[in-house]
Amino acid sequence: MTFDSLSDYSIGYLNEDDPVLYLLSLKDQDLDDFLKLLGSTIEQGDMDSRYLLSIAYLEGRGVKKDLPKAIGLLQKAAEQKHLDAADFYDFLCNTANATFQDYLKSPKVLVKAANRGHLEAQFNLACAYEAGEGFPEDMKEAAYWYRRAAEQGHEEAQYLLGLAYSLGKGVSKDPAEAVKWWRLAAEQDRYGYYKAQYSLGCAYRDGEGVGQDYEESAKWMLKAAGGGHCEAQFLMGCAYSEGIGIPKDLAEAAYWYRSAAECGHGNAQNSLGCAYELGEGVPEDMTEAVKWWRMAAEQGIGSAQYSLGCACKEGEGLSKNLAEAVNWWRLSAEQDDKDSQYLLGTAYKEGEGVLRDYIEAYKWLNISAASGHKRAKESMDLLETKMMPLQIGEAQKLSREWWLVNRV
Repeated sequence: MTFDSLSDYSIGYLNEDDPVLYLLSLKDQDLDDFLKLLGSTIEQGDMDSRYLLSIAYLEGRGVKKDLPKAIGLLQKAAEQKHLDAADFYDFLCNTANATFQDYLKSPKVLVKAANRGHLEAQFNLACAYEAGEGFPEDMKEAAYWYRRAAEQGHEEAQYLLGLAYSLGKGVSKDPAEAVKWWRLAAEQDRYGYYKAQYSLGCAYRDGEGVGQDYEESAKWMLKAAGGGHCEAQFLMGCAYSEGIGIPKDLAEAAYWYRSAAECGHGNAQNSLGCAYELGEGVPEDMTEAVKWWRMAAEQGIGSAQYSLGCACKEGEGLSKNLAEAVNWWRLSAEQDDKDSQYLLGTAYKEGEGVLRDYIEAYKWLNISAASGHKRAKESMDLLETKMMPLQIGEAQKLSREWWLVNRV
């Protein structure tokens, strides 16, 4: 790339053919030659050369950093009516320890570049309005600039504009319009934008903005999963496990559960643990099951806490530990898992892994029974024969207090 003339130079926002980007990319002899070109054109009074050389002095590109010299060159270019130099000069005079990169990120330059049609500037301005960073938080303005960038083919802007239509943020809610923009992003280039592919898959699954179609949903989810979208990977595991929109394949289900589990998806970790417990798509292996259940349980997945508690009680895949079993059931019970509530109540009734406490036992059995657990109701009725009326009244009071906090 060479520049024989700088007379038509205007910064824009660092397009790939921008002389500023060229200056910042040069090294060694190429940089020296370019600076000599600037020096010779400055002698002819070229204001663009003064502007570029000021950046070289500010950034130390091929010359020693010299802020006063950079400011002097900017001032002269500004006096020649170089608009970018005038803006940059004003920025440097009012911003301590500023760099050219700081200037490019400044609100004034961002707006100017966006209005000139610079794609990344339009997208960044939309993000700034949405986050309220450097500009007042304004989702309507954000949606406007997302649209400007989306219309130029910016895939993330297309996705976020679709999200705005889906949620009715800054625009009127319109699921069909959301699908339109997600599709444009999802079909980009060779692979498409994986977040848009996931959203499009959800739209087909739920029939939002498009006719419900599980096969089409699975098609887009699979693309998103292949692009590394963790939730899409988990959902593909579910789809293959149940044969929803795609032929049932337990080995494929386990593959996608593992992909999501390895990126930290709690429900996928739980599902992979269940696959190892049952030998579905993977060899039956309780040690592996416990490993994945523990990861999920530590993330607060109630069903994994329940399963891990059962493994601790039976000593399957790890050493038997009734106290640990009770601890996991308690965590799951607090999340309103009726099976864990039943087992926790039973543990208190029998004094297994915890001190026997009929009041606590009745409380948890009562809560579980209210959720429809039949054995909990039977166990509670038997327990009543061993309790005093005051104890039953206290247990019922504790049950009501729990319901008020967790079910109202």
